[in-house]
Amino acid sequence: MFAKVSIAVLLVVILGIPFAMSVVNSEPPPPADARTLLIVTPHVPQIRREFTSAFEQWHEREYGERVRVDMRTPGGTSEILTQLDAQIKSEIKRGQFTVADDGSITLRDGSAAYDIMFGGGSYDHGRLKTGVQIAQSLRTTTPMTTALGLENLSADVLDAEPLNEQAVFASVQQPIPNGVRVYRDDSGTPMLELRMPMSQPAGFNPGVLVDLFGDNTIGTQFLYDDEQYWIGTALSSFGIVYNHDLCMELGVGVPDSFEDLMDDRLIGQVALADPRQSGSITTTFDSILGHFGWERGWQILRAMSANTRYFTNSSTKPPMDVSQGEAAMGLAIDFYGRGQAQAVGGERVGYAEPAGAVYIDADPVSILNGANEPDLAKRFVAFTLSDEGQALWQFRATGSTASSNNPVGPDGEPMGPERYELRRMPVRRSMYANYMDAMIDQVNPFDIASDTGNPGWRTGVQMMMGAFAIDAGYECQQAWRAIAKARATEGFPPETLARMESMFYAFPEQELPDGTVLAFTEENYRAIRGVWRDPMASRRAQIAYVRFFRDQFAAIVDLGKGAPG
Repeated sequence: MFAKVSIAVLLVVILGIPFAMSVVNSEPPPPADARTLLIVTPHVPQIRREFTSAFEQWHEREYGERVRVDMRTPGGTSEILTQLDAQIKSEIKRGQFTVADDGSITLRDGSAAYDIMFGGGSYDHGRLKTGVQIAQSLRTTTPMTTALGLENLSADVLDAEPLNEQAVFASVQQPIPNGVRVYRDDSGTPMLELRMPMSQPAGFNPGVLVDLFGDNTIGTQFLYDDEQYWIGTALSSFGIVYNHDLCMELGVGVPDSFEDLMDDRLIGQVALADPRQSGSITTTFDSILGHFGWERGWQILRAMSANTRYFTNSSTKPPMDVSQGEAAMGLAIDFYGRGQAQAVGGERVGYAEPAGAVYIDADPVSILNGANEPDLAKRFVAFTLSDEGQALWQFRATGSTASSNNPVGPDGEPMGPERYELRRMPVRRSMYANYMDAMIDQVNPFDIASDTGNPGWRTGVQMMMGAFAIDAGYECQQAWRAIAKARATEGFPPETLARMESMFYAFPEQELPDGTVLAFTEENYRAIRGVWRDPMASRRAQIAYVRFFRDQFAAIVDLGKGAPG
């Protein structure tokens, strides 16, 4: 009984995610009629709790007004984007938008389900900026066409050639709004297409952001969108979380490169997330391809996958399993890796960031189109960029004795989180110049960021890794074991081993609609990706790829059976 209780207690510590949010706070709750800022976020409970409390206190001090922050987590980043997409499309169909004098189209204030999206990657917040797209027939009057003043178009206008937005809006004597297109579909029906961003510019004076950020880059990535549709608040990266004892036992040593995950002594000892489920891990795999190049990058991803113990849909699982000895190494988001090392204590678990090869991305905040409290939302963004807001990510918790040296903020109190140490990296360079000694992690992400940009092969990562690493995962591991055995077997024919390795790293060819057959190469990637844009063609390609890889891996196993002894 004692053993079971001990294990349960240890698991709570290792997980490092205390979900009990009933924290004793000397501050009374905001009044019932206080303005409320609604935030949708994929952030963990600790981040939500610390930023909620800190912003409410900051806002009362700076503006003399008690406000309430309501953070909600309906799912991960992908689920949040799906929800926002559906909700905003619904509002557009209801005609709940206005057209400004400059042609910009925005939802009416209060039409959005939330005021802010807080957290996720720059790619995800870029999708907010790209926005939603809706097409409707111009022959039918709808709230959307009425809101654009197109409810009474004559048959002469709709049947005229050419049919375009210039002709249609000229007929109603209105300028063409941004994001609007008029065309005929394949059946000849006159169509109206409307594209609208899901986020809106924050509206800061550009000089303010220059003062806060300096150069708007880290490695090859931006820290904020030039039009302020999103602004980075923290930095995220992926590195290698490792179990020191297991690495020593296997003889692989402490990792310092992504190439270390290729060692065949790690078969069944690598923990990875599924790139089809995790946008952040897809970005990391894409960055490995960018840093090491097409050929070597794919070799790393193939061998890494062959060593895996599993592919999970949860990016929090690898660091937990590594800490418990269920895997020797895994890829992990920086704050999960560092947090796990801290939770376990000692030197049993470590986190490594291969210098110069680490893709570092902004973790942004976006004000949503149609926010109910746009001014409050802008103040929240300003708070996250202040020294006090940035200190929440990396300073010691003020409730601990270790915080005695935390720098003091404008209120005369030590800056930092109240209870939870978040282990995230601040986005502003000045934090490292001014407060490095106060940070828990003595790492400057601006020094370790890769200078090679992501090549934009995300779709290829999801398609090909889905085929060779997951759908054909068992066969991939068996082929890799056969290669490892052949390498370790004295007298195994080197030409046969070379053939096995060549087959292991091979890719299938792809036939284009015109009958052209292309090898899967860097030069042919965009043409092949074009095939995948058609859902039926993409599905046929997936089936063919899995069949190819399974046949290749089975042939490798057969070749390996000729090993002496």
